[in-house]
Amino acid sequence: MNKFFTENLPWKIASVILASILWLFVINTQNPMQPEEVRVTSVTIRGLSQLAEKGYVLKNQEQIRNQKILVRVKGPRLQTDKIKVDNSLITITLDLTQYMNDLSADSVQNVARYVPSVGVEGVSVLGLKYEINNIVLEKEKTVTKDIQYTILGNTNSEYTALTPIINPSSIEIGGAKSDIERVSKAVVEINIESFSEDELIQTIPVKVYDEAGEEIQELKKSPQFVEVKLPIGKKKSVPLEATFKGSVPKGYVHTNTIITPKQITIVGKADLIDRIDRIYLKEIQLNDIIQTSAVKTEIVLPKGVQYIDNIDNKINVTVEIKKENSYSYAVRTNELQIAVTGMKEGLGYEILTENIELVLSATAEELLTFNAADINVKIDLTNLDKGEYTLPLDLTVPPNFTIINKPINVNVRLVEIGANQEEPEEEPRTEN
Repeated sequence: MNKFFTENLPWKIASVILASILWLFVINTQNPMQPEEVRVTSVTIRGLSQLAEKGYVLKNQEQIRNQKILVRVKGPRLQTDKIKVDNSLITITLDLTQYMNDLSADSVQNVARYVPSVGVEGVSVLGLKYEINNIVLEKEKTVTKDIQYTILGNTNSEYTALTPIINPSSIEIGGAKSDIERVSKAVVEINIESFSEDELIQTIPVKVYDEAGEEIQELKKSPQFVEVKLPIGKKKSVPLEATFKGSVPKGYVHTNTIITPKQITIVGKADLIDRIDRIYLKEIQLNDIIQTSAVKTEIVLPKGVQYIDNIDNKINVTVEIKKENSYSYAVRTNELQIAVTGMKEGLGYEILTENIELVLSATAEELLTFNAADINVKIDLTNLDKGEYTLPLDLTVPPNFTIINKPINVNVRLVEIGANQEEPEEEPRTEN
């Protein structure tokens, strides 16, 4: 035996090398035809949208799509070797449009006709061996269910007594009629061990069960996941406050803001909740609003805080906008309560202008309610000696009113108190 491996060793090694070279030469030059079996793990399904338009669904869609199909191919060895390495070069297609004319009953069963295609030149398909032989087409049906919950984890935890907030609270389920008629309940499974004061919210999938407690697969669920909040920590009701960016176009006025709901209940660590007296909403852009508009805007929550109301994150805000009007008022100066600043000691004053024109801009409703008594008036007499002057009035009108014709000037006479005057029109006023 030892002689076999030791005698003429160089010749034996050379023979092995020569044989290998010859084998490679034959394979690469002759490339003989040979059969091969390749396992394909997915099926492309066409015509699902057309089927849905007719009110039907492919009941066994997932089984068909995910089945394992054994494909027997034949071709040059080098090409079949490529397919063995990359089975995506073979595609299996099921075209549902060929069954559309047979849709006459609630449930239609037919033979599945799979069409193979090979993306390598020179390779042909000899046959298929598949797991799902039939397709089942059924009328589609939908149902809406309230979402229930079950508590998992440490049942001795203090959190088990808390009522979770599920948003949204209901789910729309669609699928084959026979499957929908089996639906008993929609459930989220809440593991309380994954919640804490720092982790108040989780996104959890919704599962659908029949009366026997078996999960029903292959259903369309909207939504597939829901947001679950566990109100751990201190609770507090606070008002919502809208914030704005920009201003309404010229000629319009923002008169009121209505927020629905007006307040929410927040939860979190006590030291954080105690510092919050309101919750702001995301800024609303006013620049392009010229009429009363309903806007949805998001709640802006501080870090570590959640709201526990069963409402959407977007809040309804009604921004009331009205067209601005203007009106000219004639106001008698002797009806104004004028506050004087800076008048020198020993002087008095009198207003020589009997009436002023006051042009205001506001909504029509507000212009009708305007009263001159609501105007605050100031006049500055700093560093002025006796004599006559034309001076501007400092006028402040109620909110939502704008003075258009500024400045408004009046003629003022300063006189020495007790000085002789020829037929004065009124007694000189002294500083209040």
